[in-house]
Amino acid sequence: MAKQGDTVVTFIPFSGYRPSLKDGEDIGERISPPYDVIDETYLKELQSNDHSITWLTLDQKNGRYNGSRKKLDSWIADGSLVGDEESFYLYEQRFKSDGKTLIRTGIVGALRTETYDNGNIIPHEETFSKVKEDRLNLLRDMETHLESIFCISEGFSRELNEKISSASEKLYSYTD
Repeated sequence: MAKQGDTVVTFIPFSGYRPSLKDGEDIGERISPPYDVIDETYLKELQSNDHSITWLTLDQKNGRYNGSRKKLDSWIADGSLVGDEESFYLYEQRFKSDGKTLIRTGIVGALRTETYDNGNIIPHEETFSKVKEDRLNLLRDMETHLESIFCISEGFSRELNEKISSASEKLYSYTD
């Protein structure tokens, strides 16, 4: 459990899968931007790689993702994806804004679902019924979460940042 002020949320590590890159393969061949910014031309480019995540997140047939589930299972079976022990996953983004280089550090974990009425989780944008239905079908058909939901927190304490730095291992690096 994490506590910030009077707000308490449950945020825990989980057992996930991550790419197992073959010799000469770059992580950029497996990842993609968020589904909602990919047009048909860019999707074809991304899917020129047999292990692009878009084969799972954007390969629906008649509004469902049943074939994507089979593909996910085959990637696990052939070792293209490897399982991890319960973990948090860290990422760091460096970008320029107004001539300054900024760093945003993120942590991926499992956040307990709760209603907005509790005041701990606040929606950040308007969502559309068609998109929510599509992403719900993806979740139902895949029986796993393939996409993270972006959340913002005021930051980690100095002590937590030090623990994260000392316990983390860099696995991939990508420049966009």
